[in-house]
Amino acid sequence: SENFEGAMSPSGLPTGWTQSLSPADTQGWRVGTATAAASQYFAIPASSRFAYINDDDCNCDMSNERLIMPVQNFSAYSAVSLSFNYYSQQYYSSEWDVEVSTNGGSTWTVVYTDGANSSGWSNKTINLSAYAGQSAVTIAFKYRDAAAWAGGLGVDDITLSQSDRYDLAIGLPYEDANGWTLEYGRITGYQY
Repeated sequence: SENFEGAMSPSGLPTGWTQSLSPADTQGWRVGTATAAASQYFAIPASSRFAYINDDDCNCDMSNERLIMPVQNFSAYSAVSLSFNYYSQQYYSSEWDVEVSTNGGSTWTVVYTDGANSSGWSNKTINLSAYAGQSAVTIAFKYRDAAAWAGGLGVDDITLSQSDRYDLAIGLPYEDANGWTLEYGRITGYQY
């Protein structure tokens, strides 16, 4: 798990984390507080330290900005999920994705896309069980602004956990990599 509270590497990111940026991006992904992340049109609600990208402050082409986690080994897992908190302000068709690569980042598969504005910090859980059993899984948060001025994105409290592959869940809906599932009470082992 990563909460961005510990010591950062010389790159300004947690040890093992990297980023890939568009050539015009002079700022990239950073780690800081809401005060450090804020600009005129991108104000993140108070929180501890988190990773963020601020397109409003850069006012540059941020069409392909990836925050890349260290390579993960899911070979011992039968099911896995990714949970994280996020804050998003999107303008003019900007969006952000969660992507997965199994070939060292040569190609990426989008497992989640969002282009909505947040009213505050929100939590998201994404089912990554399609990658269970694999030994070299790379996960990235990708911000893209469609080559226009936009807001930004903050992510925090990122956790990967082994989960039950099949469960019956009853309650309030939430979205996963397949579109939706339900969560409230779970009956483990039931395949739907």
